[in-house]
Amino acid sequence: FSRSLWSRMEPPAKRHRGNYRDPKEVQQELWAAGGLRECATRTTLKNGDGEPVFRLGYFPIRGLAELPRLVMEEAGCSYEYDVVGGKAFAEVKPTLQFGRLPVLYDYDGKGSDLVQSHAITRFIARKLGLAGQTPEEMAAVDMVYCQFQDTLQSSDQYSARTLKDASACDAPKFKEMRRVNDHSLEEKSLAALGCFEDLLARSGTGFLVGDSITYVDLALFNTLFELAEAA
Repeated sequence: FSRSLWSRMEPPAKRHRGNYRDPKEVQQELWAAGGLRECATRTTLKNGDGEPVFRLGYFPIRGLAELPRLVMEEAGCSYEYDVVGGKAFAEVKPTLQFGRLPVLYDYDGKGSDLVQSHAITRFIARKLGLAGQTPEEMAAVDMVYCQFQDTLQSSDQYSARTLKDASACDAPKFKEMRRVNDHSLEEKSLAALGCFEDLLARSGTGFLVGDSITYVDLALFNTLFELAEAA
């Protein structure tokens, strides 16, 4: 289970409305169930002060909901988190567009739900001002995010496990790889990371695009956090 997820959720003393659970209690239930698939929990947690702006639903893991959650955390946005255990998902699935999680409930204020993690991430980021400041900057952020998905989120192009004993000195330049698939997974992983390292160096601001943080910076942070965990 995601340590960052449970540690950042609001304790019961700060509840503002609704029947919110203590995240520690929910975590204990999940461990007692013996795993995600065996867990029948369906409950709501809350993070942040004031009225929740969003309600996000997903399994009790980081997974596909971690990036939109990080966007809300970065913006200091209050939100609800609908925890859906493996067994509880059977009841939730028929209510979802395409039958998939994560889901952003009532995203339009008219009762419609939004699914697909990339769509959710972009929507929340735009709402919270973390998608770029101008149309041109938004397009650049989207471009870098697409590159991120094609490389660091592709199991054919990147694996944190292969980097445990890798040397950055042996890393090929991504743009100089004539056929990416002619290279080993270790080389492809190093090249993928190097691509974003070059972007940061050229930016000169500490951010991948522009002079302020966007959701693609948070996406890269999440990948590097997981890489550090795998070390």
